[in-house]
Amino acid sequence: MCTLYNTLPDNVKQEANKCLKSLFSIIKRKKSVWLTKQQWLDLESEYNRLLFLSQLKDI
Repeated sequence: MCTLYNTLPDNVKQEANKCLKSLFSIIKRKKSVWLTKQQWLDLESEYNRLLFLSQLKDI
């Protein structure tokens, strides 16, 4: 997931970094890399939103 977020274009990199920081804080707090289904869906939705924004900014 982290690699996927790191492949986002530079124009949304700052927002992607915020998502990664929150993901790392969840993992650190739980002391586990296992996420709930809802958390995975949220990450996927956020990734798709950032991808869409990056495409809009390129127009």
